[in-house]
Amino acid sequence: MLNRRCQILLVEDEPEEIEYFRRLLSKAKSSSFKQGFELIVAQSLKKGLQQLSSNDIDVVFLDLMLSDSRGIQTLAEILEFAPSLPVIVYTVLNEAAAVKVLELGAIGYLHKTEIDTKLLVYAIRSAIERQEQINSLKQQQKQQEQVEFEQLEAIAAFNTSKNASLSDSVSLRQSKPDIFAELVQNYCEIMDLALEEKAYKVEHNTSDKLA
Repeated sequence: MLNRRCQILLVEDEPEEIEYFRRLLSKAKSSSFKQGFELIVAQSLKKGLQQLSSNDIDVVFLDLMLSDSRGIQTLAEILEFAPSLPVIVYTVLNEAAAVKVLELGAIGYLHKTEIDTKLLVYAIRSAIERQEQINSLKQQQKQQEQVEFEQLEAIAAFNTSKNASLSDSVSLRQSKPDIFAELVQNYCEIMDLALEEKAYKVEHNTSDKLA
């Protein structure tokens, strides 16, 4: 999977939890990570963001209850700063909280009291693979949107030219910017729903919305 050491950022402020995680990772072995693992620890959200800026992190393990940030906002700030990185929430969660963090964009979660070395390695590999798929889908979506926008403008320009001279014709973006912006926004929303369908295996009836 990687031709270098897998760099893991653990954002956690409890020394006992950090040491436990470090021991688990020190025993981890996997054919997918032949170069092994490197653990980077940040004991606050601020330090975690600094580590993301200065290191080539592959996956983030995040405790939601830190000295300088607590709850869902902690996850939101990490995701905003590094939207293309897999983030695994590593905390004591109830089922409702677990669902919420996944809805917000976490790639997964691990309960602190139920983790072992094998589960840790599996979580790392799955998180990286899944994030790569999501990033690929987003890139494909972006490219598709660009093609669709160009086609939309071409069609709009053609229709406009039927009712105006060539010298006076303008694109829909120029002649009706409000309408064009609304069409673009609606299309982007549908594309986001389509991405969620592929990534999370949910049904949003995007075909009906697109029609």
